[in-house]
Amino acid sequence: MRRYFAGLSEGGDVTMPLAVQMWGDEFGMFTDKFGTRWMVNIATSEHRDQA
Repeated sequence: MRRYFAGLSEGGDVTMPLAVQMWGDEFGMFTDKFGTRWMVNIATSEHRDQA
């Protein structure tokens, strides 16, 4: 997912870089070069096990 985030955000505007958030997941936001807004959440293994 980190590679997808980097590739899709290239040429766009990253409004929140991927970073660990208070809920424990990595989260980031960007607008791609076509104007589409993205919100990416990478769940930690702890949260994946609960799903």
